[in-house]
Amino acid sequence: MSKNNDSMIKQIASGTVLDHIPPSAIPHIINALKLHDIKTPWTMGNNFESRKTTGGYKGFIKITDHYFEQSELDLVALFASSTMVNIIENYDVVRKYPVKLPEHVEKLLKCMNPTCITNQDQGPFTTTLEVIKTGKETPHFLCRYCRELTTEIILR
Repeated sequence: MSKNNDSMIKQIASGTVLDHIPPSAIPHIINALKLHDIKTPWTMGNNFESRKTTGGYKGFIKITDHYFEQSELDLVALFASSTMVNIIENYDVVRKYPVKLPEHVEKLLKCMNPTCITNQDQGPFTTTLEVIKTGKETPHFLCRYCRELTTEIILR
């Protein structure tokens, strides 16, 4: 495999490139960001050689004329904390930064405890999970209500 594999994928004039995504996280990120509902063109590449990504391979997602809200980038960080965000304007990278794990996640994820008050139909309780950084790729999540600890990510 040549070192210029990224050149096989067309550049975008403006939008966002999510880069250095572990290959196994690509489908989860596509799902979490609901990319199938985005009306602008997007493309993804997977299993490209990378010296920066754990395992030696990376994936990326390019979205034309689309920029993400912080809550969406928080979701990306939950699945792949190594992801780099590249903001593209006029074919140039004008801003580049890593995603950051949020301190807590509200309303986006489901508590794994089926008896948790946030999983019941009654009451104004919404799921709030504290993000516990363990130094590993996958963070742990602690439910603010029932104190259930998990590493599983289940979208609401």
